[in-house]
Amino acid sequence: IQAANHPAFFQNQATVRAKARAVDETAHNPHASNIFRLYTSRNFAFVNSFKMLWKSLFLLLWSWHLVCATMPAPRMVLAIQAANHPVDWSKIALLSKSVRPWHIEELVLEGFGDIMKFDGFQAALEKYERPIRDELARRNPDAILVSSKGLGILSFLASQGLWAGPAVLLSPIPNACNHIQGGSWESEWSSTLKILESEGVGPLAFGVGTSHDEKMLIIDEMEATGICGRVRSSTNTFEKCSKWFLYSFPGNHGWKNDPSNARNIALLIDVLFYMHDQVANLPSARDQL
Repeated sequence: IQAANHPAFFQNQATVRAKARAVDETAHNPHASNIFRLYTSRNFAFVNSFKMLWKSLFLLLWSWHLVCATMPAPRMVLAIQAANHPVDWSKIALLSKSVRPWHIEELVLEGFGDIMKFDGFQAALEKYERPIRDELARRNPDAILVSSKGLGILSFLASQGLWAGPAVLLSPIPNACNHIQGGSWESEWSSTLKILESEGVGPLAFGVGTSHDEKMLIIDEMEATGICGRVRSSTNTFEKCSKWFLYSFPGNHGWKNDPSNARNIALLIDVLFYMHDQVANLPSARDQL
């Protein structure tokens, strides 16, 4: 049985005595004591700095979480492509200057143009009515965008009570069908605008080219109906339809497919959502009583 006689016992005792002397010397040696205090104070400062850094990081992450939680989700514009030329919608979205971002998704109606050409607009509308209804319900867009004869799709959705929200209309052209009275260019425009106005669709952003044909066939015809009055040059809004506005951009009917006008389409959408937010924030008639 090895106990106090074992060499390891004496080595351990020597180590304990050496540590005791070191502590005693530190207590009586001012220089050693200062070194000890400096060492411990540096360790304490390091620990405090680490704690402060961790707290700052935690507060930063929490602030970012609050910002993300309160930030409104990006808006979505549904571009209904019915026999229209392809457009780089992603480029247009990148040119937006709106504080709240938005993007454009396509709903391409393949074959719409062929059916419209051979069987008429009504036949094409009936063929794609169900897909359009389903996609509207599934995607739930914040705004709709139509071009040229896509105006007939928007007026149909309005007549069925399927859409009364914001919409962008690029060089809109009316078309005779079951819900639009035909017979003349004037009657088609009048019937179309009556539906949009009576159903309260809006805000509406009209974009047209500066060519003579665009002015004569779109702007002049819209004003001639008298439904929304003339376009005010100072505000670009219609006299009787305050939620409708119209901008003219360089080019003919194909201006909307010109890459140089991508910025102008982005401007239309920015102004559309700005006007929508302004209208939404106005007090109701009941609030003003």
